[in-house]
Amino acid sequence: MNILAAIEQWVTVARRRYPDFPAEWAAIFASIKRIDREINQGADALLQAWGITYAEYSMLLVLYGTEGGALSATSLGEVVSETSIHISRAGRQLCEKGLLVRSVDTTDRRNTLFTLNHAGKSLLDRLLPILTGLLQHKTQAFEFGEITELSRLLKQLMHKLG
Repeated sequence: MNILAAIEQWVTVARRRYPDFPAEWAAIFASIKRIDREINQGADALLQAWGITYAEYSMLLVLYGTEGGALSATSLGEVVSETSIHISRAGRQLCEKGLLVRSVDTTDRRNTLFTLNHAGKSLLDRLLPILTGLLQHKTQAFEFGEITELSRLLKQLMHKLG
């Protein structure tokens, strides 16, 4: 049984057993989770050659896209949806690999800042075409208007969820 059929089956049965069950939402969230896992696994396989994981790549990418290239560990965790423990561990590993610099926030010494350094930026410059190709391959069935609409709907959902 393919994954879509399995999702449809369990949400249908759940709704039959509990008529108020939000089957459409459950199917959407299960699908989002599956898509995330698929992208993570594909990216992890590609990134092994560079000695980083997709979670670490995501941290580097967020810092790459941040003015000044620095964020607090807390802010970085919120953006990449990781726990503070995971951010701390991954940040330490990225520092040990020479891709980030860890420092104390001068405005609030309780905060740790992670800054993308030159080596991290250089690695991203090499990785971005590869990971962009992966995303383009995984989403090639969509037309631009469909991607724009999906993005709009997901932003709307994220806004409503808080």
